[in-house]
Amino acid sequence: HGRSYVSRDMDTSRTVGWFTNVYPLTLVSDPSMDPGLLISNTKEQLRRVPDKGLGYGLLKYLHPSEDVRSSLAGVHWDIVFNYLGQADNVLTTDTHLKLASESQGSGIGEGYEFDSKLDVNSIVKDGVLEVDWSYSSVHYR
Repeated sequence: HGRSYVSRDMDTSRTVGWFTNVYPLTLVSDPSMDPGLLISNTKEQLRRVPDKGLGYGLLKYLHPSEDVRSSLAGVHWDIVFNYLGQADNVLTTDTHLKLASESQGSGIGEGYEFDSKLDVNSIVKDGVLEVDWSYSSVHYR
């Protein structure tokens, strides 16, 4: 309604890392599809998400109506997929920043209660796709 929640003048120069956006999405697939067509179809479904899902987060956290915000609170998803992108493209251009060679350890504390049943985090490093799977021990062994 004419109200802007995102400022293009926001100063993010003192932040570390990058911002991600989490939003619900249902992908439709046909098991009889050729794998190449299935991948292409999935990419097209993702491209059709308005503003890459930014509107969902704005509604959930910043909408002026408490009813709208509360209707989206406490929503849990079975699967959370997080693609962190190609680290090769970001880090090879800067000689001051490099990926550490040692393991960063678990990104999730032992006492963390999963909101989702399965978390899939992926990144491309040194031309190789790395995928990390985390899951709820309540739902899976």
